[in-house]
Amino acid sequence: TYAGVNAHLALPADLGASLGVDGLWQHAELTDAAGVTSIDRGARILGVWATLSYDLPWLTLSATARHDEHSREGDADTWRLGAATFW
Repeated sequence: TYAGVNAHLALPADLGASLGVDGLWQHAELTDAAGVTSIDRGARILGVWATLSYDLPWLTLSATARHDEHSREGDADTWRLGAATFW
């Protein structure tokens, strides 16, 4: 099961900001013909992120930071810088 929500805010001077939250929940269960369950596991990951962008008619620059919390693997922080040009 996946769920996510995000919001975008247009700021002055061609700037924009986006904020988001998303989550993924998984569960697996393996039962044999006799009804014996040999695997019963689940995991979840929740993430929050923010992006700041600068938009011109021919160029977009962005910076994004994200924090994830995984129920089995721990936490992680990631980031990304991006640029795109439009001819």
